[in-house]
Formats: sequence, C-alpha cells, structure tokens
Amino acid sequence: MPGAKGVAAGRPANSKIGAGIAHPAPAVPGRETNRATTMTQAVRPLALIAAFAVVYFVWGSTYLAIRIAVMDVPPGLLAGTRFVAAGLILLAIALARGQRIPTDRRAWRVIALMGVALVVVGNGAVTWAEQWVPSNLAALLISSSAFWMAWFGTFGARGTPLSARTKLGLVTGFVGVALLMLPGLDSESGLLLPMLAILCSSMAWCGPRPDPCDWS
Repeated sequence: MPGAKGVAAGRPANSKIGAGIAHPAPAVPGRETNRATTMTQAVRPLALIAAFAVVYFVWGSTYLAIRIAVMDVPPGLLAGTRFVAAGLILLAIALARGQRIPTDRRAWRVIALMGVALVVVGNGAVTWAEQWVPSNLAALLISSSAFWMAWFGTFGARGTPLSARTKLGLVTGFVGVALLMLPGLDSESGLLLPMLAILCSSMAWCGPRPDPCDWS
C-alpha cells in the first residue's frame, strides 16, 4: 500500500506536506520556571510601591477626614456613627456568606473587650484629639503603633524575643516620636494631652488580646 512503509516507521504517509512547517521546540521546565521567576521579581517592586501608595492615601486620608469632620460634628457622634454603619454593613456581609452570630458568652466578652480597646479607645481618642492636633501630626503619632506592636509581641508564652538590631530601631523610633511631641510640651499650645491620647489609642490598638482560637 502507498505510504505503508512511512506509517510503519512512525512517520506520516505524506511526509512531504509537513516538511516545511516549523514546529515549536518543546518547553524546557527549568527555563520556563526561570522566566516566571524573573517576571515575578520584576512585578514585585511595583506591587510593593502600589501597596504603600494605597496605605499612604487611604490610611493617611482617614485622619484628614476626621480633622475636617470634627470641626462641625461632635467627636463621639462622628466616631459612633462611623463604626455603627461599618458594623451593620459587615454584619450583613457576614450573614450573606453564611456566618453565624456568636452565642458563647466568653466569645462576647472577648468581642466587647476588643470593641472597647479598638473602637472606643483606639479610634475614639484619636477623633477627640484631632479637635486640636493637626491630621499630619496625628498620623505620625499613630505610626508609633509599630513600636507598641513589637513590644507587646514579646509578651506571653508565644512572645518573640527582640534582637539587638530591632531594639535599636525601636529606640530610634521612640526618640523620633518624642521629638514630634516637643511642641506639645509648651503649656500654652494645649497639645500635650491630645497627643498623649493619640499615643494611648495607638497602644490600645496594638495591645495583646485573646486568641480567637481559644474561644471554644
């Protein structure tokens, strides 16, 4: 039969048809992996820059919005309305996704403790203090949360000891916060107590809290 020898040899019967077609070379796993790694390394700096930009604009603009709002709205009403609205929205989303409202009393004690620490003290003190403290200074003082978070992270059985380099960095940051508070030491400025309130709010936001895994 025509072409039987070609078929028997593992070649198509009409081998001349595909003779001029360039077939792609088989993919080399190592080469593809290296290419993917190179693309990931090229994208990573852009992703980091974008993440920092979101933090600076979204997180930083919060204090500007608070500063503008407290000029006309009482701080307690402002913070309370903000978090009641946010809580109702998140509750609706959680229920729509099949989540259940906790029924354990111990869980509710933890939730109440976290609500007082994060909402009442953590955000309420900042809202109250920004009646006098400019928003840029408030944001800088809140950034001291890195200091408190690292320090509180050493507490308890799961605490992580700090290295000498980390301690040096934290001390340097603490000195920077102290320099920011120097203008408030003037009794006529009236900024000392509001700035201390912002530092307390930062501590309350980063303070140790019970592990949700221990609720049950």
